[in-house]
Amino acid sequence: MSKDIKALASKDPEDLTYEDLIYMQDRGRLPAGVRPANYTKGEPFVVGDDIVGPNGTESGQASDDGDDPDDENYAKWRKDDLIEECEERGLDTSGNKDALVARLEADDQED
Repeated sequence: MSKDIKALASKDPEDLTYEDLIYMQDRGRLPAGVRPANYTKGEPFVVGDDIVGPNGTESGQASDDGDDPDDENYAKWRKDDLIEECEERGLDTSGNKDALVARLEADDQED
């Protein structure tokens, strides 16, 4: 049985379950103010100051420090950071996040 995306979108983001957020993410319909914690599929979501994961909500656990651009696990980086890194290396900055990650990883292999 599929979920009603319009009904989910009309809910307060803090009332959505982890499963609801995954469903909405898979359809590109995450509510405003909601983001994946690590920008990796299957990771928890940040909703306000809370982290919503498969085991429930952890209040006040979200941090705004972002991803560590010095960590070379590019899949965890924000797209803006990936684009900036590609620019610094003189690489093409077009494409989606997966393309940027692949480009940086290939460039690392050449070094």
